Amino acid sequence: KKGGGASMSSELEKMGLDGFVSSSNNVDNEIEVLRSKSLAREVVNNLGLFVTYMDEDRFPKRDLYRTSPVLVSLTPQEADKLPQTMEVGMSLQPVGTMDVQIRVGKKEYRKRFEKLPAVFPTDEGTVAFFANNDTLSPIRPESVIKERHITAYINRPFAVAKKYADFLSIAPTSKATSVVTVSLKNSNTQRGKDYIDKLLEMYN
Repeated sequence: KKGGGASMSSELEKMGLDGFVSSSNNVDNEIEVLRSKSLAREVVNNLGLFVTYMDEDRFPKRDLYRTSPVLVSLTPQEADKLPQTMEVGMSLQPVGTMDVQIRVGKKEYRKRFEKLPAVFPTDEGTVAFFANNDTLSPIRPESVIKERHITAYINRPFAVAKKYADFLSIAPTSKATSVVTVSLKNSNTQRGKDYIDKLLEMYN
């Protein structure tokens, strides 16, 4: 189920943490391990969930989880040192070029790239840009037919992992069974499912 986005703070929205997804799995009595922030951090880093993407050409803005034509990368180690969320504005042109504007607090960086992949060194770390080859992505950068505006938000992984751990709900289906329901509050059903699947995979 999706929903609840309007009442959440913009910071949670940037992390994609305002909705609901659930799944069931037999996890015996290891609930605390599943709830641990260290495991949450591993999942967040593994799936790159500390980076979220928004389609600026839609109103309201649309979450582009796994569907952004361009992926933005900063190492988790560098991202954890960010003083605040890094905003990466991208303007994709039909000719294949991409204008990038990066903001971190009052700092601002600008650059134009002729093709991907590309790297953009900043004081906060080296930001890398790649074409998205995910099967869920309907469009590739080179097939853009009109200017596209996308913003990527790079958050501190530890802060994101803490929120995921806090928003995870684990409850036994009954007192007589070791099967539990694992639920996650999230604005994107696919992201919530991916998180729970990866959480259980890394747990096992």
